[in-house]
Amino acid sequence: GDEAPLIEELVERYDSQRRREQAKRGRNPLSISIPLFDPDRLLTALSRRLPERSGLIALLLWLAVVVPAAVLAVLNWRELAQTSSSQLLALQNLALIACIYPVVKALHELGHGLVAKRFGAAVHETGVMLLVFYPVPYVDASGSAAFGSKWRRAAVAAAGIAVELWLAGLALFVWLAVEPGTVRALAYNVMLICGASTLLVNGNPLLRFDGYYVFTDLMEIPNLGQRANQWWGELAERIVFGLRRLRPDIATRREKLWFALYAPTSY
Repeated sequence: GDEAPLIEELVERYDSQRRREQAKRGRNPLSISIPLFDPDRLLTALSRRLPERSGLIALLLWLAVVVPAAVLAVLNWRELAQTSSSQLLALQNLALIACIYPVVKALHELGHGLVAKRFGAAVHETGVMLLVFYPVPYVDASGSAAFGSKWRRAAVAAAGIAVELWLAGLALFVWLAVEPGTVRALAYNVMLICGASTLLVNGNPLLRFDGYYVFTDLMEIPNLGQRANQWWGELAERIVFGLRRLRPDIATRREKLWFALYAPTSY
């Protein structure tokens, strides 16, 4: 353009955005986000050190660990279940979980950031989220939403899940190789955090975590959960109260089928 930018307006917009972000962080006292630093330069340096075909190499390494670990988990399921029932809620074990969890989640978030940066997204915020006053690392990889490829968006969302399952596989190998003791207990808790919680919670598309965003990107149905709830609400208004829609229904027949299935299932 041939006109000078309106500096006062830009500053006002910046201040307004910063106030909104600060208000959002402090809105829920049991979930407070504390930004720590801008990781963009660090992630750029790390991504440049990766080989050119790093995606294929990472996939092969992941399969080499996760597939045999899944087979071994099935073969040793009885012993794994017995260990869980006897040790899980012991005070010492809960202390180990409290120490391991932030480290695991830091690696999880590093996976999100590295994949987003590898595909060209900017990652300008990382920090700690206090969930019920417990510190959990986070990385803002929302820049991946601008990717035109659904596969790249899904890869960024799935990166954390993949990292945790890979760590669970390594931990299972350690658990099988060492004698009972602290190292074996650490390995078991890493398996528990990275394996069970990832499959049941973080990788579950029925909950609003990473698995949900992988699923909605691959199915190409953005805001699936919100739109499904809205569809059921409007259906109830039409059937129970006889109200007609005031705006046109732009959902496709395929999307309506997913709305009908997703909302009650996720509930």
